Amino acid sequence: MGCLDAWIEVAPALLIPHSKTSNSPQLETIIEEELEAEEYDNESMSSLYVEIIASDFFLL
Repeated sequence: MGCLDAWIEVAPALLIPHSKTSNSPQLETIIEEELEAEEYDNESMSSLYVEIIASDFFLL
């Protein structure tokens, strides 16, 4: 008898399913450019809000 330590048990090819179905819902891809554009919009709106508040303050 030879050395059996190197042997690994594997299933025959016919028993291994080639396509598995998933029960989880498909996830939506988040595109980085959309997030950057949204952040830019939020920043510009914040600076506009600060400018309006500052101009109202100086009018008083």
